[in-house]
Amino acid sequence: MKTPELPTMLASWTTKEQLALLQAELPGFCTAQQLQLGPIFMKGLAEHWFKKWPESDTLVPSTVDEPMPIPSEEDENITKAIAR
Repeated sequence: MKTPELPTMLASWTTKEQLALLQAELPGFCTAQQLQLGPIFMKGLAEHWFKKWPESDTLVPSTVDEPMPIPSEEDENITKAIAR
């Protein structure tokens, strides 16, 4: 079975590095789906993704070399958003 291509809309919200990771993982995802192991595969992919690109970096991007400290109230909001 030929591995499908990723939708072009991914390019609108992913970086080149993120898109490359998703493309590299697509064959494994297709195999996992065929074996009815999709949720297990996605859990592993999500863990890898968020270790590499923490959600806090997405929600509060830094434009300088040193990240700005996040106010404790905002940090709580980010923690709650990640948990949801």
